[in-house]
Amino acid sequence: MYVRNFGSFITINTILNSIPILNPNVFKEAAASDDRRASGQAGRLEGIPFTVKDSFKVKGMTVSCGSPAFKNLISSEDAFTVSSIRAAGGVLIGKTNMPSMAYGGMQRGIYGRAESPSRVPGGCLYFRLVERGKARKRLESLGAEILLVPDCPAVTAYENPELLQGVTGLPEKRQWTEKGPLIAHGWDLFLRSNGDLNTPNLASVDESNIYTDSLRTPAELENQPTQNVIHWGKLVGYVREGTGSMFDIKNLDAASIALDLMRKQLSDDYLERYRCDCFVFPAAGDVGSADADVDLAHAAHAWANGVFCSTGNRALRHPGNPIVTVPTGMIPGKDMSIGLTFTGRGFDDEHLLKWANAFEAQTKLRSPTPHTPALPSDLIQLSSKSLSSKTRPHLLVTKCTSKRSTETAVLRVEFEGTVDVDSTGSKRPPAIQVAVDGQDVPDEQITIDRVANESGEGHSLYVFRGWEYTPGPPERREKDAAREQVCGDQIMVVFLTRSSPSGLPAGFLSLM
Repeated sequence: MYVRNFGSFITINTILNSIPILNPNVFKEAAASDDRRASGQAGRLEGIPFTVKDSFKVKGMTVSCGSPAFKNLISSEDAFTVSSIRAAGGVLIGKTNMPSMAYGGMQRGIYGRAESPSRVPGGCLYFRLVERGKARKRLESLGAEILLVPDCPAVTAYENPELLQGVTGLPEKRQWTEKGPLIAHGWDLFLRSNGDLNTPNLASVDESNIYTDSLRTPAELENQPTQNVIHWGKLVGYVREGTGSMFDIKNLDAASIALDLMRKQLSDDYLERYRCDCFVFPAAGDVGSADADVDLAHAAHAWANGVFCSTGNRALRHPGNPIVTVPTGMIPGKDMSIGLTFTGRGFDDEHLLKWANAFEAQTKLRSPTPHTPALPSDLIQLSSKSLSSKTRPHLLVTKCTSKRSTETAVLRVEFEGTVDVDSTGSKRPPAIQVAVDGQDVPDEQITIDRVANESGEGHSLYVFRGWEYTPGPPERREKDAAREQVCGDQIMVVFLTRSSPSGLPAGFLSLM
């Protein structure tokens, strides 16, 4: 259902471009999950669909990190997080969009820009619109005791080193080291361990394509930071000139120790002093306008501190403070969701997850977004009946083509295939559902015919044929076009069949 519904949000009326790459094996993984559940071996996350950013390795899929330099880089294995979720039964839907090298907000990477499912007109500030104290009242209603503190030294002292009195600071030139040699050696190590013969190391990469200005608009180039930025055009040189690995970089040990001490003194000890468990604050000061990539005035606002970056941002992530963000409603006048951030002591992840989950579960402030409305297929009728003991049918799609209609401006999609079913005790044809770009093909447009039995005793072979019209992929403006093909530029056809209404399903995904 998730894959089918996703087709509804890549059509001409809603082009989110949030998941540019779909998992080609999604139905195989879903079938394996069904089998584990049926055999009583369900994992803790069995059958739950998930996505990962394109910076996470998924075996056999690209891991471009949104960069032209790595558009053909193939993952040799699953990342630890992906492997852990899959081991617990999760089913990967696909990979989500991201800016090049995760360096920015939602600027364009090679797959174009992901669009917000909410409305983002220009303008007003979030803090002036949200009722003051509403989040506090909700937290207190759940039993929390709230203490307003004068500042958050984990942020203020980090961003202003002159305030670090009695706190061990980071080594000199740490910005230069982090933005240059450390990143270069880190990527070189990643590429070497991945083992893609076409991209064996960083020296094999055209560094001018890692983070290229050709993906930036004039408004972005006007406002993006120029101080303490990553040395994109020098990374390969650092690897060629240096010796050893990233672990041999000068002062790396001292910097790691200093970061750990900073977190303990500025965050852990501060919370202990006030006898508090965690910090809670708005996740961001505001959101940028959708046209901030072309409007200079809106761009200046979008690149402001607290808008371009989330509240605290690097100051919290760099020393290793765990962070959880949950929905806390919508920004009035913008129809944009806002978040509440929970952060606290190092390695206190489990408690933060419990507290944040309690807030989300009790307040129920996750709001439907205007551009992704509820669909009829969102509701699945539960049944107390167990799945049929019949084996899963074998689905083979032999034809799935499209051609421009001579009478209209739409495309005619034609499909054909076979279904091999267990016919023991039943002569009914299999149930077949087909959806084109998220829209169900009417039953009267699908024919199902039994053919000569070629599958052996107890099996029946059926041929199905059908058609449907679709507007097809939308025409994108030049600035919105993706550098590489995304699923939103293709026609999505989803096939689902069962031997009987209560039987195990088999599915197939076709992109044209």
